[in-house]
Amino acid sequence: MTYIYRSELPTEVQEALEKIETNLGGRIYGDVPGRIAFCEHEWILEMLALKYECIFSRDDLVKMMKDLDPDDIGPQERVNFYRTDLVIKTKDMQSSGEVRLVAVIASYIANLRCTNRALRAAKILERCTRHEAIAVVAGITHDPEILPLVDAGTVAWYQFRSEDPQAQEPQLQQPTQVS
Repeated sequence: MTYIYRSELPTEVQEALEKIETNLGGRIYGDVPGRIAFCEHEWILEMLALKYECIFSRDDLVKMMKDLDPDDIGPQERVNFYRTDLVIKTKDMQSSGEVRLVAVIASYIANLRCTNRALRAAKILERCTRHEAIAVVAGITHDPEILPLVDAGTVAWYQFRSEDPQAQEPQLQQPTQVS
């Protein structure tokens, strides 16, 4: 059997392999950014000048959708809504204390896909609750392509304070021996 070193492969093959590895890593550790956003939700709200009320669970999101016509929002869009990393009920501290909802999509590198997911989740929240919803993308860094949307106020950008996202990974516990 003959082995080939990665450095001997054509550049496009090396790049394709790197994308595959990145995608696999993203699937394996994909919930880490969401956990960081959960842990840093106070700072996200501070950035938005909002006061914490509660965090919605997935069950809460499912209940919200029950009042909508099933034909109004397709099954895949419902699934994507249920996968929103963080949905927070807040009160606006700068106005009359009105309820505001915050939809957070978290990723290592926030990009247009994340931004679009956050915007769609915020729109669904507004339809379900009749309260204003704010779309937030959170991550370690972001693609420059989202900056026009951030600058326009269409979506809010939050940079994680945690410098080591892997530090948030749960430690696997050894099984206890039953006698």
